[in-house]
Amino acid sequence: GSFFQYCYYFLCDFSQLLEKFLIDPAFVEAVFDICVDYYVKITQMAIEEGVDVVFVADDIAFKSGTFVRPDLFKDFWLPRMKKIIQLGRDAGLPIMFHCCGNVTDIMDDFVMELGTDVLNPIEPYSMDIYDIKRRYGDKLTLSGNIDIAGPLAFGTPEEVREEVREHMEQLKTGGRYILST
Repeated sequence: GSFFQYCYYFLCDFSQLLEKFLIDPAFVEAVFDICVDYYVKITQMAIEEGVDVVFVADDIAFKSGTFVRPDLFKDFWLPRMKKIIQLGRDAGLPIMFHCCGNVTDIMDDFVMELGTDVLNPIEPYSMDIYDIKRRYGDKLTLSGNIDIAGPLAFGTPEEVREEVREHMEQLKTGGRYILST
């Protein structure tokens, strides 16, 4: 369901897409709708084939926050992503949402409103997984936060073990944590 990402990868470059939100919103809506129609068909086919989970991914944020103002995402992106996710909901499937970058400021208005069951990857250099666990851990399963650019890539085996131990000790209480990068 990465229709935002698809647009800046294949239809126009990143800065052009961001510009279009302000100068040509009809273009954004049109290309989003084309992409969402495609992802709806793919999701329907996957559900018919018996998938166990619907995994949607759309990178909509930098390390510091969303690529465009949250109000624009709420108007353009959110209803379209809900359309894809609703297919999984209607089929009784768990929904996993992947978004790189910092979505802390849109957790309530976007992530929780989407009705996702799992949030991934919760990047350690842009989001505080321990705060998210405190705030949302009873409603949302967290997946990730083992830093692929830290000890896992450059550390010793003991540093990796320590990072994993720390995450498990602080995040496994109450369940709803998947240890992953």
